[in-house]
Amino acid sequence: SSSSSASSLFIGGAAGSKRRRSTLENRTILIVEDNRLNQRVLQRHITQAGYDCIIASNGLEAVNIVQQYYNNKINNNTNVPSSSSSSSSSSSLSSTLHLVFMDLEMPVMGGIEATRRIRDLEGAHVDA
Repeated sequence: SSSSSASSLFIGGAAGSKRRRSTLENRTILIVEDNRLNQRVLQRHITQAGYDCIIASNGLEAVNIVQQYYNNKINNNTNVPSSSSSSSSSSSLSSTLHLVFMDLEMPVMGGIEATRRIRDLEGAHVDA
């Protein structure tokens, strides 16, 4: 939401070393943010740090992306799904979902409820 401040985000290293970049291969961060400007700022910082990212515009989209991720993992498909509103250049990313940046106040479903549902999914798939 507009109260989120992307300027407080710090990702270490200017461009990162080759060693650091190689350890980030196939790492994906899910950005859950309804403000398009904040989405673009976060995406720029994250991709410059060497990560892939997926963007969801609300909590429900995030829950659906995480559910698809676990479904793919169970079926031995390592593609992380992208959201329909994702500005990522590819339709799906061959990687592992590692981190979620979650806004709290969003339309459709807020960050707190989305986090609860994602944690429930995580618990249900802990052995997957």
